[in-house]
Amino acid sequence: MLNSRPTINYHMTNQPTVLLISPSGWQKESINLGLAYLASSLNAAGFQTSILDLNRYPLDDENLIGYAQKRNPILIGISIKTATAREGARLATLLRGHCPRAHISCGGPHMTLCAEQFLTESPHIDSGIVSEGEHAIVELAKAIRDKGDICEIPNIAWRNRDKVVVNSWKPPQDLNILPFPDLDAIEGFSWENFRYPIVTSRGCPFDCIYCCVNKLTGSRKWRFRKPENVVQELETVVRDKGITHFEIWDDNFTLDLKRAKQICRLMTEKELNLSWYCHNGIRADRIDLELAKLMKQAGCTSVAFGIESGNPKTFDSIKKGEPLSAVVEAVRLVKKVGINAVGYFIIGLPGDNLERFIETVRFQRKLKLHHYVFGMLIPYPHTEVWDMVEQNGTMFCEITETQHFSDDIVPISFELPSFPKEDMVRAFYIAKYFDLLETVDGIRKRQAARAVYMATSDIVPSLAGMIIAAGTDIEHIVVGADEATVRAEPSFVQVPENSHITFRSSLGKDLITGESVIVCRSLDIPKEILFGNSGLVLIDPTRHLHNVIRVRKPMLSLPLVPTLILSGLGILLNISYLFKIYGYEKIKEVIKIQVGNRISVRYHRCRQLLKAIPVRPRHNSSRLERLKLPIEMAKNMLAGWLLNEFRSLSPKKRNRISALLAKAALFRQAHQFVFLKVRLKNRQASKNKFPYDDHSSYL
Repeated sequence: MLNSRPTINYHMTNQPTVLLISPSGWQKESINLGLAYLASSLNAAGFQTSILDLNRYPLDDENLIGYAQKRNPILIGISIKTATAREGARLATLLRGHCPRAHISCGGPHMTLCAEQFLTESPHIDSGIVSEGEHAIVELAKAIRDKGDICEIPNIAWRNRDKVVVNSWKPPQDLNILPFPDLDAIEGFSWENFRYPIVTSRGCPFDCIYCCVNKLTGSRKWRFRKPENVVQELETVVRDKGITHFEIWDDNFTLDLKRAKQICRLMTEKELNLSWYCHNGIRADRIDLELAKLMKQAGCTSVAFGIESGNPKTFDSIKKGEPLSAVVEAVRLVKKVGINAVGYFIIGLPGDNLERFIETVRFQRKLKLHHYVFGMLIPYPHTEVWDMVEQNGTMFCEITETQHFSDDIVPISFELPSFPKEDMVRAFYIAKYFDLLETVDGIRKRQAARAVYMATSDIVPSLAGMIIAAGTDIEHIVVGADEATVRAEPSFVQVPENSHITFRSSLGKDLITGESVIVCRSLDIPKEILFGNSGLVLIDPTRHLHNVIRVRKPMLSLPLVPTLILSGLGILLNISYLFKIYGYEKIKEVIKIQVGNRISVRYHRCRQLLKAIPVRPRHNSSRLERLKLPIEMAKNMLAGWLLNEFRSLSPKKRNRISALLAKAALFRQAHQFVFLKVRLKNRQASKNKFPYDDHSSYL
């Protein structure tokens, strides 16, 4: 039984040290800015502080113990998110056994949301810090150093016998007096090519049903830093660290438009010459043309909007407090001034279903975003979504096992009746391979469709997702891969059992038909497809940008000249795409291999074509033929002259002309492959008309 007052573990040193730890999780590239703020506050109060981010500086348990013992901290602080709560608790248990005199405290989002439960289940943790902890951790460290009492410190959770007590919350109100975050305290940190994160405000007054920001700050109050204070921080790191890039991490950067504009003006006046983006904290209804222009002038290159859903009913139900039309207008504004527009979307929202979700993907394509991300919904504790799932849904795992993204298995943590687990899995892959679904649907409306996958090593890991996205009502044919290898992929366990899948060692002519959709990498297109009669080719689905081109447009026969023109246009459009994806050198290498060997063949064919033209006019008494006779004679004379001139040229010039003729011949042959760059149009049955086509003010 614990005493009514918590026991303070401390170790008296001349220079009291604090060790802050960020446990390893699925977010490997991000930085724990919260710990950097705690470190700067602790350093200002006279504590020597170091940060060990196990995502950026991984250590096994043995080396972690040695690291902690060497620093001999009086306080070990562990930052935990919901996804790292179990690992944080494990580290606390590990360090308790080897650093018995250190006080172990945990803080972060999960501690804030679930303090009582987490401390109850984690007996080796001495205390918790809830909400924002800059002031609380300093008071906690002083109490440990001075053998004081922590029971009255705001934002502290502690044990009173068998009960967990959470003290009142008092997060920092004046953000301007907080020291700038100390990133140098992070073990192994390097400023080279580092994109500096900055928080200019905290909190959000809105009440989205899936968001826990208000629960983490303790209120719906929005607190902000003065523009001068924000720009001063940027000036400091530019001067002292030489940064050239930064990003804004606010929950609501532009809530006060005047303040946001002033920050941009100051950055421009100070001539910081920084490139930056704002992939968090921009509401679609809190940006206007003036702000967009000022952001561009200040160096902003990219802005992200939390769009979440493109279905009006679903969008309105999540209580974002803005109309969906504002999203379209905001995207238009930032693109107009030359800033890239990025969109974030959520899979599994309450009230959503697979049909509505497909509408969301069409909406996302309609916006023509520079980039987009689809993440799985997680019902965080104390949110409205959490209550909905508790009342009407099913949880498949503990909340500490959830995550938004995954490389292999779709991380489904719950389901609601309107959006079952199987549909959520398919929605995840439809978002990734929507071009494939639309292409198959375009054929499926006219005839039976099938997907043929050229299973190179790059495509094999994506096969399961493409099969799931395309659906179970078509035939799936995998070419060039061993069945056992494909089915051994972790993601393949998600493929429905009723999917019709066959495996072939090579591509047969029976597959190169108008009902086939060929899936392959751009640089691995088989010659059988290039000069075949298949319908559509989906290029390189493993990349973020897909390209769908028509190999042969059915029921279409054009004269030579129009065909060459259209083929040339199609080739140029696709080459520009390929150059963008692969770069000049790679394309040059492929052309040299696949095309260069054909030049000599084309040269001989051109000679045969010239020789095949008759040199003597046909004697026919027809009046029509007599009218054609002068033209035919002129043609023959010109052909003979060209042939003689060609033979008289030097070998070097003949080779140049042969190359040109070869390319002209390739234009005609390749029109089957790149007849026109088919831009996938949004298809939808008339009964489900896209809701924005009739609203010109939106688009």
